[in-house]
Amino acid sequence: MSIKSTLKTLLLLLSIILVGCSADQSIADINEELDSTALTSSSLSNFYFGNLEIEESWNAAVNSNGTYSTTSHTIDLSNTVDEAYFYENSDGDQLNLKCKAEDGRRAEFKEPSGEEGPLTQYRKIDFTAVYFSIPENGVTIAQVHNRGDGGGKPLFRLELEADGTLKTVLRDLPNGTSTTDTNSIPDFIYDEGDSIRIILKKDNGLVYLKIRQNSEWVINTTFEAPEAWNVSNVKDFYYLKAGVYTEGNDEEARVKYKKFKISY
Repeated sequence: MSIKSTLKTLLLLLSIILVGCSADQSIADINEELDSTALTSSSLSNFYFGNLEIEESWNAAVNSNGTYSTTSHTIDLSNTVDEAYFYENSDGDQLNLKCKAEDGRRAEFKEPSGEEGPLTQYRKIDFTAVYFSIPENGVTIAQVHNRGDGGGKPLFRLELEADGTLKTVLRDLPNGTSTTDTNSIPDFIYDEGDSIRIILKKDNGLVYLKIRQNSEWVINTTFEAPEAWNVSNVKDFYYLKAGVYTEGNDEEARVKYKKFKISY
């Protein structure tokens, strides 16, 4: 047999071996994908929760004042996430939060007690989300909240309405009954199933908001806390939240996150 014939034979044998290995590898990959819905290493790069925890009221009974108690949980993505209020997509690359329909129910990512700080302390959440089953009275999807003795209320809320409008809500007083400065974001209508990117940040004494829809930034603005918030038992206790906090009462609001990251 000539050298040329021998080389052809060897190349043919090598190609058969490589094809076989490739087929075996594909089968192994498919089996691994079917056996586990845990977040893949590639999708994990889209999520960083730092010290965030989940606050939810899924099984809570209603209190005498009409509110619902909440339970907080640590976030562990090393195992499959499969709770009624927090679960993975079947392909294991997106995370969902869901709350029951009654007014005041919630499922949110939040900074835990001890992580709060003044508006001059840098914190940022950056997420890409899809919202479903928006209730008739709207759902709060992101907040700058307050945990001070003189506070306990959200300074800023972002509220998605059933008609697709998105509202910014700035509260005048840190506690008790308060008026709000509420405004719809111009030229923005949300269609259920759309993907939007939201960046909410506190820094330099301000609240920063950026929203991207259909490859365009539709809002890039800042908010300043009203003077009543600038007191010692309020001004140093802000923290960030995002998820679904329903205003009730007809739909179990859900958000699907394609990406969620907090920066410190």
